[in-house]
Amino acid sequence: MLLAACASSGLPHEEVASSAPSKPAADPVAVFDALWNTFHEKYAFFALRGLDWQRQGRSFRARVTTDTSPDELYNLLCEMLQPLGDGHVTLDRGDDDEFSADFPTPFYEEFDDDADIERLFEISALTLSRAGFAALTEQAEVLEYSRSPKLGYLRIKEFEGVPVARIAEALDQILFEFRGVRGLIIDVRNNPGGEDSVAYAIANRFVPAKRVGHIKISKIGAGPDDFGPSETWFLEPKGSKPFLAPIALLVNDSACSAAEVFALAMGHLPQVTIVGNRTNGIFSDMFDAELPNGWELTLSDQKYFSAKGVCYERYGVPVDHKVLNTKADLRSKTDSVITVALDLLAKTVP
Repeated sequence: MLLAACASSGLPHEEVASSAPSKPAADPVAVFDALWNTFHEKYAFFALRGLDWQRQGRSFRARVTTDTSPDELYNLLCEMLQPLGDGHVTLDRGDDDEFSADFPTPFYEEFDDDADIERLFEISALTLSRAGFAALTEQAEVLEYSRSPKLGYLRIKEFEGVPVARIAEALDQILFEFRGVRGLIIDVRNNPGGEDSVAYAIANRFVPAKRVGHIKISKIGAGPDDFGPSETWFLEPKGSKPFLAPIALLVNDSACSAAEVFALAMGHLPQVTIVGNRTNGIFSDMFDAELPNGWELTLSDQKYFSAKGVCYERYGVPVDHKVLNTKADLRSKTDSVITVALDLLAKTVP
């Protein structure tokens, strides 16, 4: 939903009060104030992210005048937002230059070229092949799967772009082909996220009974504790028969948003072991707003909690067995994370 940002009583400078004359739509001061106030009222994690928003507003507001150019204003706003380190904080001025406040993760620092990431997942398939898995098959565009005589492998590339009904049909086919397997690897590494409803449509295939998946609250006011009522999401069995054999769930710090919600919900299941590196730490839906000059921003306005009441924002969902992919995997042509997952399943699968 696109909301128009507007001034409020929380402006960073007292002299810019709500009774001041309205500014032209493209006035740099009005644009700055609209962005600052939107974050002041809706952003949920200033304390967690270690940013004094009042001080930040005063410091950067002093640098804006009616003569500030669009480029200068855009760069200044990006500089003001960058310390949040939140990949759900973005600013888009309608060209190819969209800002995100995220910081480089260890995975992207290691694999800083898209070709290397593509090569890593080719090596994943090679590692599975050496372990007796068939060639990967694609289903519903975002799913890839394979099996060996004892184990299955399911990669979820993202959680959007495909209707839940189509995901359900694909899972029916995949789990039918997995009949007889005694363990499963689910891979959400480098998954950028998407829709929580899609994450749950998949996670629901692995639960025997209804249980809490996660809880969330949304920011509704400028005070640090101004949140609305909690909303509980439940895992519920779907499909003809739940898959309850041991599962190794592969994650890393480039698994974001709905991929983290999936890991959050799946991590409570007794048959699931999480392998890899902690997830990115950005769970919230992306609240969006339009500034007076037409620029669009997004931010994190929701706190997500595990079924046990833990918020992993910024820190990410932790793993049970930490192992990192490195470029050494490219040289050895072996996916070290999948190798550990296979070893773990071998200890539990007869």
